[in-house]
This record gives sequence, C-alpha cells and structure tokens, in this order.
Amino acid sequence: MGNTTLMIVQAVCFTVTLMLALVLVMSRVHVKTICRSYETARWFLFSAMLLFAIHYLLQMIFGFRAQGADVGAVVNILFYSPIAFLIVYSTIRMGSGTRYLRQYCIIGIASMVLIMIVFVSGYLYYRSLHMPWALYTMMTLHALTRIFFVFHPYGELRRVRRKVENETSGDIQDYDLYMNTGTTVLYATSLLTVVSIISTRAIVFLGIFVFLALTFYVVSFVSLGANVTTVKEVIDDDELIDASISAAEERQDSAVEVSSEFVKHPLTAEQIAMVEASIERWQSDRGFNVQNLTSASVAQRMGISKRLLSQYLSQERGTSFRMWLSDLRIEETKRLLLTEPSFSVEAIAELCGFSSRSWMTEKFKASTGMTPADWRETNKA
Repeated sequence: MGNTTLMIVQAVCFTVTLMLALVLVMSRVHVKTICRSYETARWFLFSAMLLFAIHYLLQMIFGFRAQGADVGAVVNILFYSPIAFLIVYSTIRMGSGTRYLRQYCIIGIASMVLIMIVFVSGYLYYRSLHMPWALYTMMTLHALTRIFFVFHPYGELRRVRRKVENETSGDIQDYDLYMNTGTTVLYATSLLTVVSIISTRAIVFLGIFVFLALTFYVVSFVSLGANVTTVKEVIDDDELIDASISAAEERQDSAVEVSSEFVKHPLTAEQIAMVEASIERWQSDRGFNVQNLTSASVAQRMGISKRLLSQYLSQERGTSFRMWLSDLRIEETKRLLLTEPSFSVEAIAELCGFSSRSWMTEKFKASTGMTPADWRETNKA
C-alpha cells in the first residue's frame, strides 16, 4: 500500500471516529429519561471513539505504519486494547449485572497492564519500536483477550435480555436492535480488527466494513437512548439486585432474599388471595392504561412485592408479566373497538396503554390474526 493511500485511509478513519464521538456527545439532548447504565455506557463509548481519532491522528503525524507493518502493529495494539475494552464495556453495561462487569474490568485491565509491561520491556531491550518477540507476545495477549470477551458475555447478555422482555410491557425493538444486531456486528468486527493489526493490506479490505459496522453500532446506541425509558427500570433494578446479592454474600447471610432468582416456595392460599385482590383493585382502577409499565412499578402500585407478583403469574396463571399485561390490554382493546365505534385506533391504543398504534397492531394481530380495524369490522353488530 502506498503512503498516499495509507494517509487517505487514516484521514477517513480519523474523520469518521471524530464525528461519531461528536454524535455521542450531542445525543444527550435526545435522552428524555436519565438511565445510569446508559449514561455510563455513552461516555465509555465516547472515550473509545475519541481514542480512535487520536490514534489515527498520531498515525498520520508520525507515520508509524509507514515505518513498517511491525511498528504499525505495535502502536495499533497499544491503542486497540483500551479501545476494545471501552467499546465492549459500553455494550455489556447495558446488558449485564454489576458482578459480571467487575469480572470484566479485572480481566480487561489486567490484560492491558500485561500488554504495557511487555511493550516497555521490549522497548528497553531493543531500544526501538521494532521488537519482534515483544510484538508476538502483545499480539497473543490482545487476541486472547478479544476472543474471550466476544464469547464469554453471551450467557449473561441473554439473561438480562430475557429479564427485560419478561419484566417490561412496551416496545423493546430499539433495545433488541442494539443488543442483538449491533452487538453481533460489533463482536464480528472485533475479531476482524485482530487480523488488521498485523496486515497493512487488511486495513483497506476490512476498514470499510469495520467502520460501517461501528457507525451502525453508534447509531443503534443513540436510537436506544431516545427510547431508553422502556427498559430503564429493569436495567437499573438489575444493578441494585446485584449489589444486594454481593452484600448478602459478603455477610454470608443466606436468609436474605434479594432476588426473584432465589429458590421460591409455592405460594400459600392466603398469599394467592392477597395477590388476586390486589390485581382486581388495580384492574378496576385501569392501571394497565399507563405506558411503559414494568413488573416493579405495577407491583408497587398494587402494594405487593415484585417477586410475589411474578411468582403468582408463573405459578397460578402459567404466564409472564409481559404476556399477562398484553392480554389485559388486548381484551380492553376489543371492548373499546366494539363499544366505542367513534374512537380511532390511535385513541384506543393510547387508552389501553400501548406506546403507539403500530405496537398495538403488532400485539393485536399476533393474538387474533387480524388488525384492530379488521377485527372491529368483522365483529361489529
């Protein structure tokens, strides 16, 4: 690759990453509700994009890659290691508990420290950035760390994804877009960047794909921020649960109940009667017509614990909070479609607690096989 072509590629990468950093800063104005996890992830992701931009700026100024593929690889590893740490952290911050995050930070920071020790040792030995054995060691450490954090978080991310789905009632498509598509693309490019470290030619062929994927990842993250209300309570609550579990473990207090994940005993007849009475009162007050409900907020309104509500729905009705609330809203939708012929579908969606007409139509069609308008036409007197 010629020096001119290399400079152009580096200039484009510098511009793209700097723009992505600015987008992440400006996206704050679109966030309607503060979510601790999201804000932390946003600043970590901003730091990664800014570090990316600084990396390419230094590459252009000092021409490390032009001095040789090995020198370019050394510098890339020194920058890509913390960048990878920041990007993956921002992802799992939105989809894992705090205990897993602590494990990730310990291993991630330890790997970066080891890479830096190897670099310093190699530089002191060779008195140059041409350091063959040090480079191979750094490459091995970097590759192993990246591969570990591509596959290891999979189970934890799936756990929190199920938790978000089961304990919320609104449209979580933005969360799915970020956690599924965006995460998958990001992890795929994480593996590809390991290859690009050691090959100058690979930068041209993989660079376009990597930065398109990175742009898509940032866009999906910003989109999630504009609609983070739907999953905010569940994500923040998971952090509190993790903190409570850790505190209980430190005290070795096995009797402390801190999570619905703990072993459950069957509900007693008195507990079942209490929950059913609470549900009946809540339904009569039309509590289901509030948007973006969660199992925690509904249980609080009923005056019972979230664990008790979730266990009742699972044990007595064989369903989850999300499915139960959706069924309630669909039944109310059917009633209004027939008894209020002058009400538009949009108005009924709002009255029944759906966040939009499209979301109500999707859930209604999944339940009945028809759109609300078609169902009204078919069942009207």
